[in-house]
Amino acid sequence: GEPLPVKESAPDVEFSFEAIKSGRGPVLDQVGLVMPTSLCSGQISRRIANRLNERDATQGKVTRFVALPHTEGCGVSAGSAETIYSRTVLGHLASPTVRFGLLLEHGCEKTHNDYFRNRLEEAGLDPARFGWASVQLDGGIDSVVAKVEGWFAETLDDAEELEYESVGPEALRLGLYAAGPVSDEVAKSLARITLAVVTSGGTVVVPERAAVLSSPAYLEAALGDLSVENTLAYGQVVPAGKPGLHVMEAPTDHWVETATGLGATGVEVMLAHVTGHPLQAHRMIPLLQASSDPGTLQKHAEDLDVILDEDVSGWTGQMLEAVAAV
Repeated sequence: GEPLPVKESAPDVEFSFEAIKSGRGPVLDQVGLVMPTSLCSGQISRRIANRLNERDATQGKVTRFVALPHTEGCGVSAGSAETIYSRTVLGHLASPTVRFGLLLEHGCEKTHNDYFRNRLEEAGLDPARFGWASVQLDGGIDSVVAKVEGWFAETLDDAEELEYESVGPEALRLGLYAAGPVSDEVAKSLARITLAVVTSGGTVVVPERAAVLSSPAYLEAALGDLSVENTLAYGQVVPAGKPGLHVMEAPTDHWVETATGLGATGVEVMLAHVTGHPLQAHRMIPLLQASSDPGTLQKHAEDLDVILDEDVSGWTGQMLEAVAAV
């Protein structure tokens, strides 16, 4: 859980953005999350979130509603697979991005609501902070949809409206990734972003299989002579009071699996340099995609957020400006 020590010399990078005030300090977003406890309630969760967004039910108390359907929890998981799954769910529920969260069980799964009540308590999270609903116990789909919508309406009625403040890189929790080969110029630019955030007091989380961690240019610029080791398990929340550069365990190089684990660590925005095909986005955490690769730009320029031009010296600023805009 201890962050990696980085080079002390911080680059001269100006960076500020509008954050939302919260009880956990400045945050980038505040959503209402409908979290299915298994595959079985995933599509109903998405239906509820879509309805709430269509009705603009935010009341100025959250920015949007999100559901995170997935493939887990239907009675076949056990051992390490179950541990990883529950840790990932808890990480998303505890994310600074989530203002109010509700767990929706189907009712027949192994990882039902009571299961997650116990996991929340073990993790030091108060189950009373969250809403709870059940497709079976609450009388079927129509009844549970009404219950969940009612819970959010009542919860938002009692909440304060969102307030914003201007903050700098010290408030940033950034997931950093690179897909495909990275040039030395890209690696050095991503290292400057890393140092700009970390030396200011912010957090950067890099999955262990990200291409930057196999780039000598990135490692030299960010860490100097220090070796890289994992500081977080897959889906582990960055420990409180431990900001800095963290490396998350990533057992495979499958991007969707990696993004899922990264989203559970508490990062609030992801930045990826792409060589090849663009990446699939996370449902809750914004993903910015940049590229300087000519072949990628030729085929996928319209799908990218940041096109890094020939002025290499401006790349760091381009990417940070995009993060600030998000």
